[in-house]
Parts: sequence; structure tokens; C-alpha cells
Amino acid sequence: MNNRDACETARLAVVNFLASYQADAAAVFSVELILEEALMNAINHGQLDHEHFIKFRLELQPAAIVLSFEDNGIAFDPTQPRLPELPKLIEMAAPGGLGLRLIRQYAESVAYERTQECNRLTVAVART
Repeated sequence: MNNRDACETARLAVVNFLASYQADAAAVFSVELILEEALMNAINHGQLDHEHFIKFRLELQPAAIVLSFEDNGIAFDPTQPRLPELPKLIEMAAPGGLGLRLIRQYAESVAYERTQECNRLTVAVART
């Protein structure tokens, strides 16, 4: 998966999967948002001069929905960067740049590791 069309396909598959387990609407919203932000960040910022893969996995645990992402793009730890200040007025806002803030805000936990030339991001969302 490494294109924007695949993101929508992935989103629909995740929503349908969670619906079959009657997942809480707030949890589904959080998962959708995190899925889109993580995938788009990897697509837009992770590419190198070689073929770039992005994989994700969804796991239902008793208290959480866990999303795991793996890609072989440029090393980037989303848990480290300082988040930019939010604009004081909507007129001063520029599109983009809020993905990491949104992931951190809607996640219960966020973990990152770089192993074997791959980024691995694990994000947990509370089920209720």
C-alpha cells in the first residue's frame, strides 16, 4: 500500500471490520482518523529512491483497538517532534501539519521503533 486510493480502501475495510464487532462509535472515529493520518504521513514523507512499502495491522484487544504500521521509508519517530503551536486565529491557519497532534490526541498510547531499516508505529485506541 503506497497510494492515496489504497488509504480509502483500507479505511473502508477497517470500518466494516469494526462494525462487525459493534465497536463504539467514538473508537471507530479515532481509529479512522489515526489510520488516515499515519498512512498519509508515511506516503507523503517517507519515500526514498527505492520501492516503498507500507503495511498495517489491526488487532482487537479487550480494552483497546491496536493499529500497527510498518514502512521502509525515511526514519521518523512521530513520538519525538515537538508539536507546532496552534494558530491563534483561524485566518492564520494553514492546511496540514496537525497529523501528529491528532494521532497523539486520539490515541491511548503511541510507540515507535526503528528496526531492520523499517519504521514501526503502534497506536492503541480505547475501545469505549
